[in-house]
Amino acid sequence: MQRIPSFHALRAFEAAARLGSFVRASEELHLTPSAISHQVRAVEQHLARALFMRTKRQVILTPDGERLLAGLSHAFGTIQEVCAELSPRSQTHDLSVHCAPSFAAKWLGPRLPRFMLEQPSINIRLSTSAEHPDLMRPDLMHNEQIDVAIAYGTAPKLRGITVRSLGPEEICALCSPEFAAVKHAVKSADFERIVMLESSFSPVRWADWFELTVVAPSLPGYGLSFHPNQKRLGIAEMADCFTDLMVNVLGHRKFAAQGGDWGAHLCAALGVRHPDRLAGIHVNMLSLRPDQPLPKNPTPEERRYGEEMQVWLTEENGYSAIQGTRPQTLAFALTDSPAGLAAWIAEKFHVWTDHDGDHETAVNRDRLLANIALYWFTGAIGSSFWPYYDRMHGGWPIPDGATVAVPTGYAAFPREIRRPPRSIAQQTYTDIRQWTVMEKGGHFAALEQPEALAADVRAFFRPLRQTF
Repeated sequence: MQRIPSFHALRAFEAAARLGSFVRASEELHLTPSAISHQVRAVEQHLARALFMRTKRQVILTPDGERLLAGLSHAFGTIQEVCAELSPRSQTHDLSVHCAPSFAAKWLGPRLPRFMLEQPSINIRLSTSAEHPDLMRPDLMHNEQIDVAIAYGTAPKLRGITVRSLGPEEICALCSPEFAAVKHAVKSADFERIVMLESSFSPVRWADWFELTVVAPSLPGYGLSFHPNQKRLGIAEMADCFTDLMVNVLGHRKFAAQGGDWGAHLCAALGVRHPDRLAGIHVNMLSLRPDQPLPKNPTPEERRYGEEMQVWLTEENGYSAIQGTRPQTLAFALTDSPAGLAAWIAEKFHVWTDHDGDHETAVNRDRLLANIALYWFTGAIGSSFWPYYDRMHGGWPIPDGATVAVPTGYAAFPREIRRPPRSIAQQTYTDIRQWTVMEKGGHFAALEQPEALAADVRAFFRPLRQTF
């Protein structure tokens, strides 16, 4: 059976064709116009036919485009009819929301129309304390006139339901499509009787699933992002590639990034090359040159770092030198011998993880073998050397004189291969907002201490959520 374009691409085409505008299609589908254009171009390339005659203000269908639109309109209509027949009959919920006028204007008002469009079974009525000031009193929170109250103060109990305190960023989830999940989170059959209290600096955090959407692509040339003879990308090109993925393909106007090892270098390159698209970066390794000179009068901590870097350059940098100068010679040997490949990778896990002599206490054998298998079965060990060659011959990910000026969070694991003091790091990363000294862990932090790393990532990005 011949493959057809993806559903998302066809949906983007149908919306643009029906509305006659990429901009209006982007508003309907909650994507950027460039993302709509990218999806439409994918359909045209797949069919090898021009579907639109583009002008500055509108898009005009070609005869082929009109034919495809007619077919899609019928197909989408049929899908809606079948889904309506199969869907269980749901009763409409009336939900009254009460809050302060400023909160309604800044947070709820702009989000309610989209929420109600995507959740037609929930009919929200919004009122404010300017209209009904008495309803905001804690002793009247159980008033029958309101279902959801957003206020400042201590969280009371309402009909046996413990109220959780939410920060300003979490309360925005009230108007997200996932709001229906609240009925699963609160152990009460009475869905409509929920009270949420807003507290600016509450220690209680609720519904972590509202916080971040995670996109985790493999670096080009690594693992499942490799096929023979594909173009090799350096870190700067990867930064451009991932920005294109997030903005033009997935439709995010801004995004955040997290990484260690090459991922940390990639985050730095994103901060240099695409700062307007980034809400912030979180890293567990800093992209600083190992030969970076120390200040004229170094502090004891800076002197310790300089001594560690001298040992690193003398004893630990051999792998980088050969991968960056003679990558193909090494690649033939490691692609030919599974034992050789396992030794090459396992040695780094032994030296770079946080353990007392047995690296399997830091990363167990199954995970280590899974890591090795990704290189072996994809044949990607040679292509994974390219960033080293590119850095050796093309320059550091952060060019000379450049800085990373986006909001930055850093998790300092004690056995990381480079441990610069903050005084040196902030010369390159000029907006460090979180510097967490971690209790345990090394270079492979996501494998060694996943929960601790995830908690630090969430803590850093939580106050930035309003920016993307």
